[in-house]
Amino acid sequence: MALYQFGDKDVNHHFCRTCGICPFVTVAAVPPTYGGTAKPGYYRINLGCVESLDVYALDIEIIDGRSL
Repeated sequence: MALYQFGDKDVNHHFCRTCGICPFVTVAAVPPTYGGTAKPGYYRINLGCVESLDVYALDIEIIDGRSL
């Protein structure tokens, strides 16, 4: 596993050096104006990497991030 950060470095992107997939990220920091639930140390998992999980069978809410 390797680590990639960009921009404000609020998120640590962990990825495979061989294939490039990013199975998870960790929250490093949140801006003072952030109103969401994420806190430093939280994980965000790429569900496409979870064995035997049909991501297309999940109830997914589409969010327009541009208008947040």
